[in-house]
Order: sequence, then structure tokens, then C-alpha cells
Amino acid sequence: MEAYRSILDRWSVAYSHTDVPTRYGSVHVLISGPDDGPAVLLFHAASMSATSWAPNVGALVEAGLRIFAMDHIGEAGMSVLDSVDSFPKTPEQIGGLYTEVADALGVGSAFTIGASAGGHAAMRFALSNPGRVRASVLLGPMGIRPLGPRAVWKMMMASMFPSDGRIERTAKWALGESPAVADPYGSWFATVLGAVASPPRVGRPVALTREELGSLGMPVLLVLGDQDNLVGNARRAAHRARSIRDLRVEVLPSSHLIGVEQADAANRLITGFLTDKEV
Repeated sequence: MEAYRSILDRWSVAYSHTDVPTRYGSVHVLISGPDDGPAVLLFHAASMSATSWAPNVGALVEAGLRIFAMDHIGEAGMSVLDSVDSFPKTPEQIGGLYTEVADALGVGSAFTIGASAGGHAAMRFALSNPGRVRASVLLGPMGIRPLGPRAVWKMMMASMFPSDGRIERTAKWALGESPAVADPYGSWFATVLGAVASPPRVGRPVALTREELGSLGMPVLLVLGDQDNLVGNARRAAHRARSIRDLRVEVLPSSHLIGVEQADAANRLITGFLTDKEV
């Protein structure tokens, strides 16, 4: 919690927060932006928490958007599971969880932005709510391609046997070595992995089928990193994503946390894309 609040100090705009009761426990949500602004649901990367949107919230709010940044339940953050044995395990349950949260927040139609595993969650939310998502931005998302066995092995070993050396190597492999990521998210990632006594209670992202990708009816901006070890080859990811009917693809010089490492470029892409979809 000390690490969480330290990063939250970098939140560049005013915010409030609330805890939303769900069937699994309470989901913590950070809220910023004008009351009458178009709603944007933010789905963070695995192990990163809602605070990982700190480099982006200023630009989103300046664009007139009202953001709801959620801590994924079962991970490090301020959401709280009622039971470690009950958490959203399947893609349908992940979509259902965020449907509960959006309903409780009074968010009807919304934009979505998802990073990494949050991209998978955003797509599952859209599949659970046809017509509810006005447009979606996916930043290095899981779910476009299957997560490779090397990535699964590395993350599992770092969680189960969190030595300082293994955590450092895993963080550099997964997140890259950009100074923008290392401070403060490298230390956050190391703190989370080093503090976990057992694996996080989260469902693993499952790649969408081509039929499921084709069922995403909203406009999608897919932003890929050209050095992303988790998503893998950007060209192959973009090719598989072509099943999405209304798709725009951008590739930035970045490792996995594109919205952090390339915040300025990502913010321009995101705000331009979403404000264009308001009409």
C-alpha cells in the first residue's frame, strides 16, 4: 500500500475513489475528469494496478473524458477478494465482473482502454456487452495472440521463487529498460513479485478466436510495441487482429508497457482516436 500511494502521488489531476461491491468482493476505482465527460473504463496490465495509468490520466482528462481506473480484483492493489478461492477465472467471468462494476458505477455506453492483460479484460467486457462499448484502445494487449510458454514460465518462476536476481531479470525481460518504466513501475513490479506468497488470484488471459475478434463491433485502435517480449512479433499480432472489423493499428518503438514508456505518443493516439469517436 505504501508503494501504491507513492505512485498515486504522481496522479496529475484531481481524483476521487470508490469501492464497488461485486460477487467476488470489492473493486477499487479511481475516478477523474468532468462529471459530464464521456466515460472511459481503464483496464490495467497484470500486476500493475490502476496507478499505472498515472502517465496518461492528465491527457485523458484534458480531452474532456471521465475516467474510471479499476484495480483488478485478485491482484496487488486496493480491490479486496471476499475469498481467495472465489475469483473470476474464465473469460466469461472476467467480462461479467466488469459488467457488474460498470453497472454499479452507472456507466452505460463507454470507451475502454486496456493494457496487456487489461486489453484481454476490455475485449471480454465488450463481448459480454454488445453495443455498450463505443470504441476501444488496446495497448500491447493479451488475447490477440496466445501467451507464449516462455512468458508463462518466466512469470511463474518469478512469482514462486522471487529472488532479487530473478525478479530483476524478469522485470527487464517483461517491461524493458526504459527509465520511464523503471521509475516507478520497475520497483513496483519488484515489490509485488517479492511480496506475493502465492500466485495472484486471477484468470489467465485466453486468446480470442477469430470469430470472437470478428464479433467486436466497435472501432478498435491497436497499439503495439516493436520490442514487446510478451505480445511478441508486432506484425504477427497485427495480422491476427485483422479479424476485427473496424481496426486501426499503430506500432511504436516500445517494450510492453507502451502507455508508460511512450506516454506522449500513446496519449496523442488515444485522445485523437477517442475524441474522433465522440460524434
